[in-house]
Amino acid sequence: MGARIPPPSMPRVKSCGFLLFRDGPPKSFLLMRLTGRYDLPKGHLEEPETELQCALRELREETGILPESVELDPDFRYTETYFPRYRRFGGRRVEKTLVIFLGRLIRPVTKLRLTEHESWEWCSWPPYRRLQHRTIDPLLAQVAAHWARLEGSEDEEAEEEEYVPAQWKLARGERLANRPSMPLPLQALLDAFEQIAPPRLAEPWDNVGLLAGDPAAPLRRLLLAIDYTAAVAREARALGCQAVVSYHPPLFQPTKRVVAGDGIFEAIRDGIALYSPHTALDVAPGGTNDVLCDLLGAGERRPLRLSPGSPQEGEKLGIGRVADLPPTPRAELIERARRGLGLRSLLVGGPTEGEASRVAVCAGAGGELLGAALASGAQLFLTGELRHHDVLRAARAGVTVLCALHSNSERVALAPLAARLTSLLPGVEVLPSEVDEDPLRVV
Repeated sequence: MGARIPPPSMPRVKSCGFLLFRDGPPKSFLLMRLTGRYDLPKGHLEEPETELQCALRELREETGILPESVELDPDFRYTETYFPRYRRFGGRRVEKTLVIFLGRLIRPVTKLRLTEHESWEWCSWPPYRRLQHRTIDPLLAQVAAHWARLEGSEDEEAEEEEYVPAQWKLARGERLANRPSMPLPLQALLDAFEQIAPPRLAEPWDNVGLLAGDPAAPLRRLLLAIDYTAAVAREARALGCQAVVSYHPPLFQPTKRVVAGDGIFEAIRDGIALYSPHTALDVAPGGTNDVLCDLLGAGERRPLRLSPGSPQEGEKLGIGRVADLPPTPRAELIERARRGLGLRSLLVGGPTEGEASRVAVCAGAGGELLGAALASGAQLFLTGELRHHDVLRAARAGVTVLCALHSNSERVALAPLAARLTSLLPGVEVLPSEVDEDPLRVV
């Protein structure tokens, strides 16, 4: 994988890990699970250990699998370099080199001891779908090419531009019969959102639903992002996506011209549909605001402001949430929010001492719902952003305010949304964007 040359001042880190196989039937490989994505047992190299020592140490620490249980393939070493932002470097980008070794489990293991992941999965080989397009998919393609060379295959070069190399297609047999022979139409995405976040739930001023695209067009792969930026557009084209679900509507104000150079023009030209759920997802059960409640550990919740006509829906629906929870130190709730949102820091206003037993949340801009949050008796308000005088108002009322920055309070909902779309769209690859980020950061 090609990578640009970093500036001399960019910090460098190295992470080493293992892709571990076990014999079948069926033959399978080990992946770790975090919320909404797969991972490998891996971690940072600590001087003076070697790359292999680091990989074996991380395997033991993250899974409990001992080095003597692993047979190393001495001829395989996967490397990749990319440039993520790191909290410990103040949110700066670093040059990160990933090194993955290949091993075979030679002693039976019935249960893993997890320290950093939520669960694990033994995935059957060969895989029949994408798993994670940045690292795991190209890693598996390289493994397939490596084994093909060892077996003397005539086709010695894996088709790394495609997820499923030719030799995998020959090996996976009856799995092909389990995949839809024809791609779903884009209409299937619209139908899925009718179940997840129907457009009718959106605020009256909003512009949600299908903004560009043909409902009859085939849908094989879609990208999820908060904002349809130029970087996200490039990512969608590079991945061959037929649709982008952009939480914020890229078409909002009336538009008089759509011409070359405009992102909407290029999406239409390239056959990339654009869909926005925005406030429909905020209102919907299990949507953006419920995800915020969940990461705070809140239980029963209700809207901060009811949507017009919500009693006719059979339940009270609305924007924002207020919820009760067992009395919890505010400092602990602050840490839950920071950790749950995956952030290095939060903007905090008002008291940080004492306990809170009622919390309110509002994804994005929370100013319009601050009055409702105060009236509800909430002692803590989690949102994306508030104006200066709104924070002072909350602090005077003894309410702790947590501001994550606007889109940071919304992005956490993409992983559960991806999982729900995946379950409703068989045969469609749902990929969270890896370049989508808040335009502001703390340095």
